[in-house]
Amino acid sequence: MAKQAWCNGRIGMIGPSLLGISQWLTAKEAPPSLKVIVPQVACGNCYGLLWYPAGMTPGPGREARKLSPGAEAEYATSVQHRNLDGWWRERLTLAPDVKAIAGRGVAAFISGGLDDYISPANLRAYEQFDSNRKRLLFAPHAHGWQIDFLQELQVQWLDHWLKDADNGVEQAPKVILFVKGVDRWRTEADWPIPDARMATLFLQAGHSQTIDSLNDGAMTAQQASGASATLPYVPGAGPALPVLLSATVGRPDGDQREAETKVLTWTTAPLPVATEVTGYSHVSLWAASRPGRCRSRRPSAHPRSGVPGNPGALRQQATHATRQTNRRLDQPANAEQPRLNANPVQEPTSCLFPPALVFAAGSRRHPLRHVPWAGSHCISSRNAKTAQ
Repeated sequence: MAKQAWCNGRIGMIGPSLLGISQWLTAKEAPPSLKVIVPQVACGNCYGLLWYPAGMTPGPGREARKLSPGAEAEYATSVQHRNLDGWWRERLTLAPDVKAIAGRGVAAFISGGLDDYISPANLRAYEQFDSNRKRLLFAPHAHGWQIDFLQELQVQWLDHWLKDADNGVEQAPKVILFVKGVDRWRTEADWPIPDARMATLFLQAGHSQTIDSLNDGAMTAQQASGASATLPYVPGAGPALPVLLSATVGRPDGDQREAETKVLTWTTAPLPVATEVTGYSHVSLWAASRPGRCRSRRPSAHPRSGVPGNPGALRQQATHATRQTNRRLDQPANAEQPRLNANPVQEPTSCLFPPALVFAAGSRRHPLRHVPWAGSHCISSRNAKTAQ
């Protein structure tokens, strides 16, 4: 294409989802004419987000690829490579690949959605892209969306890097994000937000009287004290809550009050002022697996807004995380997986799906819902903490 008479020798690529994934893989091959990519809701490293999230086996969405014209063999081939082996590495754009793409002078306009299940990959790619020739837009959507002003920004980006249009894109703020709660767009100098303030909160015994859970614990700035709360999980029996994001509707919004009675929660006091949580939060818990299980997974965390003093109120999911504690994924595909013994008590830390959300004054945050996905383990709140 670059050699055609109507082309100036510079090539750009644009498109969402699979068309965005192909941009990262093409750029990885270092074609000299490729000057700009505009991937939207696209993961360069899809192994842990599409195929084996937190070590889980592929779900029905991946299996449905067998019915996609041209991709009929994708599922059968992929499940033969359970581990992150050389076969996968050829088909992924990992951090060194992204850095190399940036080093070759390619410009990248990356966009994703707050409720899109592969958005963490968009954000990580932006962070790994070690160049000033980058831009990020984070919209309030799930997978498969388009908005007019994003298309305008994408065209401006392409015009500048392909046609030398003097349209100011290099002087514009690098990050555009939508903040839920106040429901407005905002620009930032970079991501993660440079002036974000971190706070450490501890999960401990207490009674918020806002939710009918097993422990109704508290989340405060004081060091944890009092009795710990422990919850066992049995594969196939739970307890469990739906946490994974849907491609079409994003976060689940069903009534989970019955399931909440079987899990652990910790809640803040009513917020005295409106409080924004934008960026990466981390949750640490004590966890241990029992003998005879091959793997175990950390619970998912769910900050939610709630109604003070109303245990029957519905809560809206704001973020989540999944974590595998003891299965190695870096072994060759044909390596026999060892049968792991009891996993000693440890304190793994999970990075939550980054929200951009303002909690209204007077609301309370319910930061943790226990949702392990496989294996058998217990979690405990003793000295556990959450940082955000």
